[in-house]
Amino acid sequence: MPSRTSPTSEEAESAPAPGQESSPRPYHRIRLAPPALFFLAPLIGEYLLGNQPLTALPFVLLLAPMYGGGVLIREVARRAGCSWPTMIVLASAYALVEEGPIDQMLWNPRYGGHDMAGTYVGTYVPFLGPSLGVIQDVLAIHTMWSICVPIVLIETFARDPYQAGGPRPWLGGRIGLPLVAAAFLADSVFLSYEQQHSEHFMASPARLIGCGAVILALIALLLLHRAHRTLTRSAGRDRTPFHAHKAVPRVP
Repeated sequence: MPSRTSPTSEEAESAPAPGQESSPRPYHRIRLAPPALFFLAPLIGEYLLGNQPLTALPFVLLLAPMYGGGVLIREVARRAGCSWPTMIVLASAYALVEEGPIDQMLWNPRYGGHDMAGTYVGTYVPFLGPSLGVIQDVLAIHTMWSICVPIVLIETFARDPYQAGGPRPWLGGRIGLPLVAAAFLADSVFLSYEQQHSEHFMASPARLIGCGAVILALIALLLLHRAHRTLTRSAGRDRTPFHAHKAVPRVP
């Protein structure tokens, strides 16, 4: 029987190497992750890509709650046990929300004082409303740069090597998640109101309804896919193995 003064084989394997200290669990990184993503998303989506000048950097405080949609997307996907395909679809829905009902860049021919109609005249579809080129740019910018790239960067920074089963949720379900969702909704309504008055443009109800229908269709597609996957897994667990149906030989 080994003496307790000498470590067992398991303790020896888990002990740190000589000259090294055991690193604590990076809970400080987990705590910093939501606010970091909260502000990194608008910094990349607006300032790094050149949509806003650096002189307008203080306005990141006004944009951050709306870009908190990235925090919500990441939280919903991780709580549901989903990975990047789900987050990419949700990020696409967010892109349409921001540049549809909020900014209305999808339909405004003079958005920000630019000749959007002349720039995208080659891909304009009359019955659709927005230009296909505008839709492509909106999806590329916001899906990848405003949502997915910040999530990748912050998840890489906040990784928890002690956790098994994939990335964990960051927000509490009672306070954190409802607070971020409320800030997102309130800021989206405020920015939409400001855009309408500064741009002097309001899309037709038919275009707003059509955009909302596409957004809801993307979300419904995810829900149907998740329900199908859940049913498939349940059916796989309930299916009796083939060898269980074989007749058991009787012992004489």
